[in-house]
Amino acid sequence: MARDFDRESVIKSFRWLGHGTSYTEFNAFHPEYRPGRENRSYNRKHSLFPIVGYIRNEEQLLSLVEKLHGSHMLCYGMNPRLTVKRYRSGHPRAHRDSEIEVLQSFFWDFDLPPDADREALAMLELLLEDIMEEVEDRGFVRPVKAFTGNGFHLLFALPGIRVEECPDIKERMRLFKGEVLRGFGSKIEAQSAKVDSTVDLSRMAKIYGTAKPGRPTLSRFYGGERIEDERLREHLLGLDMKELECRGSMGLEDLTELPQSFSRLLEMNEKVRNLWNGESKETGDRSRSGYDYSLLGECLANGITDVRDLATILAQRPGGPVRQGDKGERYVKFTVSKVIKYFRWGNVRTEVGQGVDGEEQFQEGSVD
Repeated sequence: MARDFDRESVIKSFRWLGHGTSYTEFNAFHPEYRPGRENRSYNRKHSLFPIVGYIRNEEQLLSLVEKLHGSHMLCYGMNPRLTVKRYRSGHPRAHRDSEIEVLQSFFWDFDLPPDADREALAMLELLLEDIMEEVEDRGFVRPVKAFTGNGFHLLFALPGIRVEECPDIKERMRLFKGEVLRGFGSKIEAQSAKVDSTVDLSRMAKIYGTAKPGRPTLSRFYGGERIEDERLREHLLGLDMKELECRGSMGLEDLTELPQSFSRLLEMNEKVRNLWNGESKETGDRSRSGYDYSLLGECLANGITDVRDLATILAQRPGGPVRQGDKGERYVKFTVSKVIKYFRWGNVRTEVGQGVDGEEQFQEGSVD
């Protein structure tokens, strides 16, 4: 029998997403899942593969939560999915960041260390009240707050922005975040809190009202009805991106949080995993920078195209020249630009984890 969950948070947060007649992507992850092709037999035997599906109403969501809560970590996509993506086998697959067509929600993630106590959570919550007031003072709608179990999310809603009409929207979201949080850096650091820098359009959030398997604390959603902020939408679209260019926003100290899309790819794609670890390259340049170059090429081929995401992957590769302290920001910029310049864009792949059959990856519970 599944553990209890907060039904009210599940329903209210789903309604707040405002996906209408579009699809909401649903992911469920078993804690004992073992990534890697070498573990396929084990995962298949114990039904441990991630579950990916698409839902359109709260009844479908509640049914899945009732079935899987307590055994899986349950997540949904912040932004609507206009179509269902599938493997050649017919089984649904997760959307890549480059496949998200509309931005209408995003959140800022504030986390505390795993050993943080209730007093630390209370102090962080008080600080977030100041941050929310700062957002309001700038003329925007007060963000919605949600408790994640180890910190908080501040959620923003806005009328949809079509990504094809604003391809640099992720950089605009980063710039807006920097505008608001610029004066809070020392206070956040003083509380040992960490602000997640990820701005993936395909970003998933743990379903509010649920908990990770083995964790006693439920997340909570404190919002009400969705209020879309037209002024925020216009602010994002009207930002002067020259400011971003002038301040050279690729400092290595900021490139710490791996994009969610890459973490998923790393788990599912053996070739990417080998390149990440500096292993199994039999031809071409087998130097550390050669592995960097090949890794970024595979990322581009699998739909990870954001310049900052590629820079972060390069900066965080274990055993790579950046992590080893031999190369710095100039190397990162040069390598990213070189890979993009020479990448054969006609080779972009249609599936994450090419060469691994989708039915084996997601043979459990297809949800349409």
